[in-house]
Amino acid sequence: MLGGTILVEQEVPDDSLAPLADAIEGTLSAPYRAAAVRTSGDVWSVVAEKVEIVEIPGLDGDVADLNVVAGERDLTLDGQRTLRQVPALDALAANHGDVALHAERIDDDLFAVDAFPL
Repeated sequence: MLGGTILVEQEVPDDSLAPLADAIEGTLSAPYRAAAVRTSGDVWSVVAEKVEIVEIPGLDGDVADLNVVAGERDLTLDGQRTLRQVPALDALAANHGDVALHAERIDDDLFAVDAFPL
C-alpha cells in the first residue's frame, strides 16, 4: 500500500483487498508489500513487510540490484550487469555502508527498495 492506494500485480474486483489491507494496518503502517493466499472459502492468509519507496527517475529496468562492499559497487538492471550510475540508489547505499539493495518498479519512477546490511 502506498499513500492509501493499493497497487496490485493482478486484476482483482474493486474493494476486494480492503479487508486484507485493514487487517494488515492493524499492526503495520504503510508503505508495505503484502501477499495473500485464500486458504478456504472466505478465509485468507496474508503476510506483509515494511518497504521503502524511492523515486528513481530515468531507470530503464524494472529490477535493480546494487551491492556495495568496501567501496566496490556492483549493479545489475533486469539481471544484466552494468557500470551505469543510478544517483538515487547510490545515495541510498551511501546511507548504509556495506549493503545489498534490491529495487522493484511499482509505478512509473517509484520503486520498492529493500536494504540488506552486509
